[in-house]
Amino acid sequence: MTALIQVLAVAEHLSFHRAARVLGVSQSSVSSRVKALEDELGIVLFDRNTRGVRVIAAGRRFLDQVHEALGILDHAVKMARTQARGEEGELSITVAFLNKQLEGSSCLAFCAAPVLHLRSVV
Repeated sequence: MTALIQVLAVAEHLSFHRAARVLGVSQSSVSSRVKALEDELGIVLFDRNTRGVRVIAAGRRFLDQVHEALGILDHAVKMARTQARGEEGELSITVAFLNKQLEGSSCLAFCAAPVLHLRSVV
């Protein structure tokens, strides 16, 4: 996960140095993690030169998917947290009333009718 976040930072800043500064880590840490990820994937994500970094086409496609996947993961974590805190859920309120047709009989009949259904999603 850290390597993916660092790769996104390099792509955003087009510099290992600036990405490292923003992330609060060393440039060598960012550089080695990105290189290790590229080796593991078997693809080069960036064109590196003395003036900075350029995202290549394969890198752009990969980074777009990573950005989307991290957004989905972030949403999943937020939803799990709201569920765990009880901030998400469902509440059904049912009102019971006396059935007027059976009012005179010796048997009291109650009918239940759901009148309100709330769903809270943060």
